[in-house]
Amino acid sequence: MSKMQVTGQGLSGGLITGEAALVQDVTGVASDISAMFTVAKRRYQQYANDQSLSTEAREVALVYLSLIEDPLLLGTVQDKVRAGVTVREAVLATCGELRASFEYSKNAYLRARGNDLLHLAGDLLGPNKETARGAIWLVANLTPTLLFSANEQGAKGILCTGTLPTSGHLAILARSLGLVVVGGIEDIHKLDGLVISVDGKSGVIYTGPTPEQVTVNSYADAADLPLWLNVSSSAEIGSTEGYRGVGLFRTEFIYLRSNSIPSRDTECEEYKRALLAAKGKPVVFRLLDFGADKPLPGSLAKVEQNPMLGTRGVRLLLDEPDLLQRQLELLIAASPYGNLHIMVPMVTDVGEMCKVRSMLSSLGGGHIPLGAMVETPAAALLTRELCSVSDFLSLGTNDLSAYVYASDRMSLGVPARGEAEALMRLIKIVADEAVACNKSLGVCGEMAADPVFARRLIDLGCSYLSVSSQELSYVANALKPRGGGV
Repeated sequence: MSKMQVTGQGLSGGLITGEAALVQDVTGVASDISAMFTVAKRRYQQYANDQSLSTEAREVALVYLSLIEDPLLLGTVQDKVRAGVTVREAVLATCGELRASFEYSKNAYLRARGNDLLHLAGDLLGPNKETARGAIWLVANLTPTLLFSANEQGAKGILCTGTLPTSGHLAILARSLGLVVVGGIEDIHKLDGLVISVDGKSGVIYTGPTPEQVTVNSYADAADLPLWLNVSSSAEIGSTEGYRGVGLFRTEFIYLRSNSIPSRDTECEEYKRALLAAKGKPVVFRLLDFGADKPLPGSLAKVEQNPMLGTRGVRLLLDEPDLLQRQLELLIAASPYGNLHIMVPMVTDVGEMCKVRSMLSSLGGGHIPLGAMVETPAAALLTRELCSVSDFLSLGTNDLSAYVYASDRMSLGVPARGEAEALMRLIKIVADEAVACNKSLGVCGEMAADPVFARRLIDLGCSYLSVSSQELSYVANALKPRGGGV
């Protein structure tokens, strides 16, 4: 088949290549309406309680859980079925009627709930068949359960015929799960079985790999680009190519996946697998970043009025020295298996770094590079002093943006180009000090994955950008000039 280009609505960014697979809805619908609602309710409760998912993903699950628990929804469907309407027709009609009642509301929140009702109808009417890992799913309509299922089954992304608001719950959920999603694709069945490339930001779809993606997926060319990887497991390292190192390994996800404190052997083996999968490339393990939206499993969380400004990151670790010592011992034990680095989260003063370094050295890990995350204004303004006690630095732009703009990090996202001047000035201070002190400075927040900001960050003096595997090729294309080099 000759090459073909299709343009849809980009909903969740990234550049991926894979085989497209049509995911058929099951045509049968449960005749027991109460059971159908109960199954869906349990599914949303499971997602809402899954600590391995991001806060954004769990909050979206709670939105749909609140909708399905509304007795008006179940009661109206049952009334329509008793009147002789099929279950499918009753679900679609009920959700459609409730949506219409919200559609003309002056309240934006209520209007958004109307769209959520349509997505909920799709979930109630049936699950989806399983497909091979790494496939790009083709579906008629996007639903929250479909997104969760795609994440669980290892899909790379999803194409759908329907369009969605880019700020709606499904788009937010897709981005939080790291799935590339494009909507508004007509005749989607024609892509079934084809190898396609999808640009989740622009919405452009090609049959076959794009020339640009072939280039950046080769080790020889990618080695010239300052791109590192953000991961939450060793499996992500082993399944990704074209990166120069792992700039952020979120060690707390080892705990969150099991919803408990893992055994010492389990935790240490995961560190070893990550180092072996990286094949000699540096792996930066961030120390446990609990607190705020990620309470430590199995512990009594401290009740705080504003957890984002409370005991989190290194503050919590220094308050729990046994926990810190345990993790440092396990990282030291794994260090012979690769190029291991350690990074300290939520640093606000030099003393915190000194205390962590002192414990690391006393345990026999003085040879391991130790770095500080610059994700608070305090750390940014103390960059020169932190350089004196750190082997490297890494900018955490998600939290730094939230603190600079006094805004919830989940609602802020990456600042618009014309609205980021304050943040960029602060980052320039950090970059200038790091360059003056001859310290490596990485970036591991969402800003690193934005093609415009990616170039600006490198031009300011940042050493490398650390992004998710889904964003790797996309950012590489943005950084790679037409004439070669960086």
